[in-house]
Amino acid sequence: MNEALLNQTIEDLRVEMVRLASEKGSFLDKKVLALSQQLDQYLVKLERIKLNRYSAS
Repeated sequence: MNEALLNQTIEDLRVEMVRLASEKGSFLDKKVLALSQQLDQYLVKLERIKLNRYSAS
């Protein structure tokens, strides 16, 4: 996954997580937490890409 697609995926997941949390009334709902964990995984991937890019310079 390239960086632009990763950024878009992160933003889409973030929006969906906030929407779902608002609908469920809590960030502690199981579905919201699952989205949060998925978002965390994508954020880690993005940070690794950035780290690799800067360390290769």
